Amino acid sequence: MKAPINSYIVVMVTIRTMAESDLPAVKGIEDVVFTDPWSFQQLREELEQKALAFVAEDEEGLVGYAFARPIIDQVEILSIAVARHKQGKGTGTVLLDYIIAYARTQGIGKAFLEVRVSNTAAINLYKLKLFQVLSTRKGYYSDGEDAFVMEKTIDFA
Repeated sequence: MKAPINSYIVVMVTIRTMAESDLPAVKGIEDVVFTDPWSFQQLREELEQKALAFVAEDEEGLVGYAFARPIIDQVEILSIAVARHKQGKGTGTVLLDYIIAYARTQGIGKAFLEVRVSNTAAINLYKLKLFQVLSTRKGYYSDGEDAFVMEKTIDFA
């Protein structure tokens, strides 16, 4: 019998709610992976404002995180980040799936986000998860780069 054409990456991470004590590690990842990182204060404010905030941990410790904000019948995905040495191994997918699953349990029917037009890895992940590009925000980022606005309908099946 031939091996299946598709390959699967099994990532062993635990997802849990972010605590304030996680913020130094979150900030460490933030500063490395984003060209325009949030300040420590911005991260703390998101956590204090009761944003959905999750971390991914493996045997090395905290390796990724996500922030999202429920807005009536939608969830805005504010940020998903994975430590550079863990990228491409499925942690970002697990975090995204976790946000979508949580939104589904709350009866939220849509998810949306902004993503740099140059971030092909993230765009490919979002498209794989059935996000669609709705529009482009010109000069959205502080360095002048455009952002795609992407949206997904969350099914309840």
